[in-house]
Amino acid sequence: MIEPAISWRKVTQQARQATLHAEVTTILPFIYAALIAKLKK
Repeated sequence: MIEPAISWRKVTQQARQATLHAEVTTILPFIYAALIAKLKK
């Protein structure tokens, strides 16, 4: 899934990659909480 982004030079080949397959309604609160925590730093 990341290959097009590499070829378009949006990310480098050395970038850390992760793939997560989840239902958005279960994972969105975790993503939101992480975003808020990062913004508060």
